[in-house]
Amino acid sequence: MKIVLPLFLIFSIGLLYSGILAGQSKSTSIPIHKDEVPQSAYAVDGAGVLFLHKASMEEAKQFDVRGRYPGAKIYRINTQGQKVWEVLTGPQAYQGLLEETSTMGKMIFSSNLEVVYFVSGTQQELVITQINAQGESKKLEVENLFGYNFPHAMFCTKNEFAVVIRRNEPAKKGIPAKKIYFLHAWDNGNMTKREVTLELPLIEKNGAYSDWSYYGNSDNEMYFVSHYTPGPVHDTKVRILKVDFKGKAQADFMLDLTINKNLGMYSVTNPRMLQGAGYFDTNISQSDMASLLIDPKNNAIYTWGVGLWTDQKKRNEGFYLNKYDLNGQLEWTTQEEIPESFVKNGLVKSVYALHSFSVLQVNYDQTLRLHFLVTGSIYTLEFFPHGDLRGSFFNKDVGIPSIGDASFNFIDREESPAFNFLRKKYEAEAKNKDFAKGSFHFFRFSDGELLAEFPKISDRFDLHWFKKE
Repeated sequence: MKIVLPLFLIFSIGLLYSGILAGQSKSTSIPIHKDEVPQSAYAVDGAGVLFLHKASMEEAKQFDVRGRYPGAKIYRINTQGQKVWEVLTGPQAYQGLLEETSTMGKMIFSSNLEVVYFVSGTQQELVITQINAQGESKKLEVENLFGYNFPHAMFCTKNEFAVVIRRNEPAKKGIPAKKIYFLHAWDNGNMTKREVTLELPLIEKNGAYSDWSYYGNSDNEMYFVSHYTPGPVHDTKVRILKVDFKGKAQADFMLDLTINKNLGMYSVTNPRMLQGAGYFDTNISQSDMASLLIDPKNNAIYTWGVGLWTDQKKRNEGFYLNKYDLNGQLEWTTQEEIPESFVKNGLVKSVYALHSFSVLQVNYDQTLRLHFLVTGSIYTLEFFPHGDLRGSFFNKDVGIPSIGDASFNFIDREESPAFNFLRKKYEAEAKNKDFAKGSFHFFRFSDGELLAEFPKISDRFDLHWFKKE
């Protein structure tokens, strides 16, 4: 291990608030190299946005390091559209991280962007770039961290960067096979490393329980999940384990998903698209009986899914959404039929059509959006914090990376200054026969709206901020 000191799905989560925004605005342009390729955006209310770009090889050559790939260029923008810092990570010998090649690497960051990590490399050698709040960076190269074990997850708190590793222990005479989990953590300040064996209860392979899988963290605990399915799908339970950073279990409880009694429980699978963490192996499979989101920031756990009513009076498809506290106590449950407006906009009323993909988005004020992606379109249900349905909207011909933007169709959009600004601009520019519409990210923060525009071919991206009054 060596430390090298300082070096030089588009997927965004829109943060929603209720209320009209109006008032002052300002715009700025961020210059970029003409060969940069925007890849992803990550938003945190109160802290800002991280934009991850594939760097240009011309810029990457300023490093005294060889590599076939140019690495990443990362921009941090505050919630008012001002650039805080930009960092080049430098050339890479390999594209992506481990087996992933869709991006240059993984972006890992703490809950308020106190520290950001960019991770690339192979199982034999990880290359970790740390960026602090001032934009100062340093690189850590870690060799043979995994050995013959399995990388399980990566995450970051305000104190440490962490990697969870799983080791399979084969069965021995009189001792069943088991999986052991280890935490390797580096201090964000001096990059010193510590190792801890996580004391997770043994999962017996009797066919009912899935293995433990990391599912999220706060600055004080990690959460692991095991699904319990003893028989029929409607008997599914979820076992949740809360573990501190010394490896000790602090809580162990079950969520019984049969509280939605009159709904035959077909699930919507959960892709675990949590911000700020990287996943490698996972035991949360396509056959899970409910989607699950653990939200330590708001002391909440959510489960959701779709299904068919099983009583004689109702035969329509419906959805359910349940909220628990972090100790597994049910706070509320909601269950309704699929809105007719979705059907009128092309949704096939079938649990199999709805089974394909879903994301639950928790906004800063604890309002909720449940997105279903079906055949290239997004159908969105919006809820008040207490669980009542606020409304729904539909966006067609979009892909998974646009869920945060929701194609700019959302409740109360006519009152959004960012939406009205962009609509007027595109209406004017569309009259030009050479007009080529670019892409954009749209974020709603507690202090206003932020619109990031990426022209089709350009040496910049533009930021427009609209203050909340």
